[in-house]
Amino acid sequence: MLNTAPRPGKTEPATRPRDQHDELALELAKKLASCAPLRGNFRIPDQLKNFTEFFQLAYQHFDEATKTEVSVSHTAEWLLDNFYVLEQAIRHVEEDMPADYYYRLPKTQDGEPRIYILALAITRQNNARFDKEQIRHFVRAFQNITPLQIGELWALPLMLRLTAMQSLAEGLASITKLKWDALPQPDLWQRDAGTASDNILEKEFPQTTAETLVVNAILNLRMLATQDWKAFFESTSVLEKILRDDPANVYAQMDFETRNHYRGVIEELSRGSSVDETSIALQGIQLA
Repeated sequence: MLNTAPRPGKTEPATRPRDQHDELALELAKKLASCAPLRGNFRIPDQLKNFTEFFQLAYQHFDEATKTEVSVSHTAEWLLDNFYVLEQAIRHVEEDMPADYYYRLPKTQDGEPRIYILALAITRQNNARFDKEQIRHFVRAFQNITPLQIGELWALPLMLRLTAMQSLAEGLASITKLKWDALPQPDLWQRDAGTASDNILEKEFPQTTAETLVVNAILNLRMLATQDWKAFFESTSVLEKILRDDPANVYAQMDFETRNHYRGVIEELSRGSSVDETSIALQGIQLA
């Protein structure tokens, strides 16, 4: 097993204090409050194709290097040993994010899914290293101002996979000098993108080394593949919290699949009307 501890002689940047995470989450929530579903351009298949081709090139690069060099670099070892993790992540996104699902996600004026921008902000924190509890806290803080839809919360692990792969590709491109034809990314500091300002994100983040980006991205993808996202959804969903206030306490006693059926009905009702999911849930509890 590979040693995941920082290598001797390297100082890892400190993580951000929680109040700064909250500041970023609240700023994002204010800027992204007015997002609405737009068809836009379904670019995920192109993203996945780019990732697949580039990661294969990087794999070949390191594989050939191991045949000619006595010692193998730390980055090469991580990529060669964990390439299956990348393939698994690409397959997950490909299978679980069809075009019709993507089109239903609320987006900014320029067509970026709100939940993708949220995932990108999470990825740019803490040395590009995911922490499940910090992700949970960030999502809850964001929803103090702007509740996320059911579909958005279920899409979060998929979007985190995309942003982790983006970090991985950037790190590998820097190390190998291979050409990385990245698709345009939303600018977190551009006014029209509807996200946070540079004094929140850019100025307070230490730069992350390319090697750290690679190692952390792979660790992130491994973590995402093992998490219980059903439990994460129910612990962060504003809609779920409302439904659990049912006066007879029946909803909370149901099994997950039954609760999910109720949430699905609310999602369908909202999709066919101008009333949002949380308002429908509140009306249901009031009528109960």
